[in-house]
Amino acid sequence: MDDVLRATGTGKSQFYYYFEDKEDLVHHVLRYQLTRYLDRQRPYIDQLSTWKGIRDWLDGLVDQHESRDLIGGCPIGSLAAEMADRDESLRLAIAEAFQEWESFLIRGLEDMKQRGRLRRGANALELAETVMASIQGGYLLATVKKDIGPMRASVSAAYAHLRLWSSSGKR
Repeated sequence: MDDVLRATGTGKSQFYYYFEDKEDLVHHVLRYQLTRYLDRQRPYIDQLSTWKGIRDWLDGLVDQHESRDLIGGCPIGSLAAEMADRDESLRLAIAEAFQEWESFLIRGLEDMKQRGRLRRGANALELAETVMASIQGGYLLATVKKDIGPMRASVSAAYAHLRLWSSSGKR
């Protein structure tokens, strides 16, 4: 906490006026990161009910990470790696953040299923979780290797997996 206070130039009384404790600060940081991250994805999120929209979203994630010089990985995934095992309430908050992010893809996939673009037997939640796992792995490997190739390959594999569930016959 002393490092945070020193870096921000605030005193303890000022800190505790805004935050209950360190965990409360981390919850606010998580919410801030999620909001910022989703705001950058807004142009894509409303298009996740089409194959092109999903492809553009995945490519956009890769492009955004590459534009940040492969620094920092996924803002939500990075917090998860740091904080998930420290405190149960933080773990739950991080899980909720991932669920909120996944919900956009789930809604898009459900819409596709209703319109007959995705096979009826497709489980939108399982598909979205698989895509998220691919995205997170891609972020991690691209960041560690300082090479966008692994992320590009992982999102392409996730997209190919989704297309296996296409009802149009076009894979």
